[in-house]
Formats: sequence, structure tokens, C-alpha cells
Amino acid sequence: MRDFISRIKKEKSNVKRGSKWHMVKRNLIISLVALVLGGLLTALASGVDGFAQWYSTRIYPIWVTTVGRFFGWFPFSVAEILLYLLVLFIIGYLIYTLILMVKHKEKVVYILRWLTSVILMGSMLFFLFVTNAGINYHRDSFAQVTHLEVREYSLEELLAVGRWLTRRVNETGGLVTRDQDGVMILTVDLGGASREAMKGLASEFPVLEGYIPPPKPVLNSWILSIQQVAGIFSPFTIEGNFNSHMVSYNLPFVATHELVHVRGFMQEEEANFLAFLACIGSEEVEFQYSGYLRGWLYVRNALSRVDREATTELYHLLEEEVRADLRANREFWAQFEGPISELQTRVNDAYLRANAQPEGVRSYGMMVDLVIAYFLEKYGVE
Repeated sequence: MRDFISRIKKEKSNVKRGSKWHMVKRNLIISLVALVLGGLLTALASGVDGFAQWYSTRIYPIWVTTVGRFFGWFPFSVAEILLYLLVLFIIGYLIYTLILMVKHKEKVVYILRWLTSVILMGSMLFFLFVTNAGINYHRDSFAQVTHLEVREYSLEELLAVGRWLTRRVNETGGLVTRDQDGVMILTVDLGGASREAMKGLASEFPVLEGYIPPPKPVLNSWILSIQQVAGIFSPFTIEGNFNSHMVSYNLPFVATHELVHVRGFMQEEEANFLAFLACIGSEEVEFQYSGYLRGWLYVRNALSRVDREATTELYHLLEEEVRADLRANREFWAQFEGPISELQTRVNDAYLRANAQPEGVRSYGMMVDLVIAYFLEKYGVE
């Protein structure tokens, strides 16, 4: 009888031991499948003509309409909450694993189970990134789709656009609400107005048509501020998130920028340009001001590389109330300068270069090419 009971216990022990290794094997197999599929889709997007464009216009909108709509029902950033929970889970599971290692002899299997679980989560996130963002980096550019002629521009054309934007900035800057320090206050519903601005842009450019979930402020904007990040698109929940602590004139532009990513345009210069168009075409003057001023800043930066004197002249043409916004913005970001923000810039630069944007963080400023092409097509050189 004792031998029989001993045999049963031994078999149970073998089953348990096998189940532990089974979990390790299962995690590795699923991880490998996710990585292979993600890699294959990436290769197709970058190497097969037309695949990325087909996917971005036929398949990706399905994810926006389903996944994006579902997470859009939540009034907070689901991606942010899931990130916190993921970190807590990894740490909690590690502590649990260490406890098991102390109690049992089979230490290797427990640490491998934790490690392969982390690998599994990483591989699944990679696959979701590819399907909800990575492929879209390789789609046809907005300029190609809309036949917008982008070419090398002259200094005269750059100055013409700079003067045009200066006039628009001064006009709209005098119409927005300001606090006692003369800094703009946002009075409109940012979520509703940004979605309306995007819908208005889609009426002009049908390639942007489709469901648009509301942009959301992150609950802890300080985390973005210390990284000097204005907004972030979550491909895992298809949410556009923004830093709500910024000086108000940034908010409409950044919110629409993230919504452009939601609609499948991932190249940063295109997201900036489309956010610019959405804002200046909005019925809300605060959005118009945000678009014109952010556009002015990018043009000013481009001009400063070729004509410092003209850059100074352009700045002095701004009304004092506009300069108040710019000073407040400089002061806000200056308090977060440091190693963390520098590291984030390097990480973002590497991320963009790895995703078909060889200019890295300079891609944001390349919107100037598109703004000038748009301006010349619409107005010519004044």
C-alpha cells in the first residue's frame, strides 16, 4: 500500500514538473510564431510594392473601427493604465517566482517560466505594433496620394510662407482667450473639436475618412513632460494620447497630430502637416491659432538654418501676445531639460530611423516642405 501511494506521489510530481516545462515550451512557441509573423508582415510591407498601401486602406481601418472604437469608449488612456499594470505584473510575477525558487529545488524551470512569459508579452506587443502601426510606415505618402508637388524650395518661397504664417498667427492670436499673464487659455472641448477638425479635413481628402476615436490626455502627464514628449500614439489600443500640462496653444495641434496617426499616417512630417491643415481649417479660432503658430515655428526653424537675420525679423513681426505664448512654452519645457529628455530624444530618433524615417527626429521639421508645397499650390508667391 505504501509503495502504491509513493508511486502516485512520484507520478504527480512528474506531471507537475512536466507542466512547468510545458509552460516554458508553450511560451517560446507562441513567441516564435508572433515574431515570425510580425517579421514576415514587415518584410512584405517594406519589400513588396503595394502591400503596405493595400493593408493600410483595407485592413488597418478594421482595427480602428473595432479596437479603436472599443477603447475610445473609455474616458481615460487605456494604454497608460495597461502599461502600469504590465509593469506591476512583471515585478509581481518575478517576486512570486523568487519565492517558488526558495521553496523548491527546481530553480531553473521557475526563472525560465518567468523569463519566457516576459518574452511572450514582448513578442505579442511587437506583433500588435506591426499590424497597427509598423506596416503603415511603408504606405504611400500623403503627397503621392493627393498629388501634392513637393520640390526643393527657394529662400524667397520660404520667406513668403513665413510672412504669410506671421500674419495669420497675429490675426488669430488676437482672438483667443488669455489669462492674466497674456497666455492663451483653451476654452473649447479639445476632444470634440479635434475630431470635428479631422472630419473637416477628411471631406477635402477622402483618404482620411473613417472612424476617429477621441484623443485623450494621459493621467500622469508629468511622465511625458520629463521626457519632453508632447503626445504619443498607442498602436496597442489605437489611442491618441497627449500631454495635458503643455502651454495651451500646443494642445489642438498635438491632439490632431495623434489622430492623424490613428488614421494610419505614421510619418511624422505628414502627421505634422495634416495636423496643421486640420487646425487651420477648423471652425474654432483656438485651433486655427494653434495650427498657424506651430507651423510658424517649424518654418522659423528652417529659416534659421539659412538666414539668421530674416529669422530675427520674422520674430519681431509677431504681436506681443504671441510672444507671451512662446515665452511661456520655453519656460515650461526648460524645467524638464536633462539626461532623461536627452535619452528620450535618442530613443525616439532610433525608433524613427528603424521605421522608414532615415531623418529621425528631424522628420518632424520636414513638414515645412509640405507646407510650402501647399502654400504655393494655393496662393503662389506673394
